[in-house]
Amino acid sequence: ALVGVVAGGAAVTLLGRGREQRAALLVLLGVEVLLLAAAVVVWEPTRHRNGSGSADAVVALLSISMGLQSIVGKRVNLSNIPTVVFTSTLTNIVIALTEMAVSRRFTVPADTKRQCASFMLYFGGALAAGFAVVFQAPVLIFLPLVAVCGALAAELRG
Repeated sequence: ALVGVVAGGAAVTLLGRGREQRAALLVLLGVEVLLLAAAVVVWEPTRHRNGSGSADAVVALLSISMGLQSIVGKRVNLSNIPTVVFTSTLTNIVIALTEMAVSRRFTVPADTKRQCASFMLYFGGALAAGFAVVFQAPVLIFLPLVAVCGALAAELRG
């Protein structure tokens, strides 16, 4: 999976290279939509046994999409929100809250608020994945695709 993230990030960086910000973002989001749609197409009609070709294909497509998500996050340039690295987000939140408590300045910085929102989205995604596994709710495979389609639509309108 890590190889997919790195390969996806590298390949998609090349797609956005040399383009203006908005054009690059449209290309990146478009490619991510295609990858997520391909994962759904592979997921839906197949059984999901560990080590099967279809399961490996879904993992590869989603890993590449994850690498792409990281590049999109960098292109959008939201300060201090690592889009893939869960532990960095949690570490940044703990550091900011500790500094806030030590300095007795009880105002949460805007970056920390965004990091907390990002952390809650990670948690929500993990919770949704857990429900999908426990309750065998394969419809949840569509959620990332719907979210990225929404981002692409918003960027096209913007």
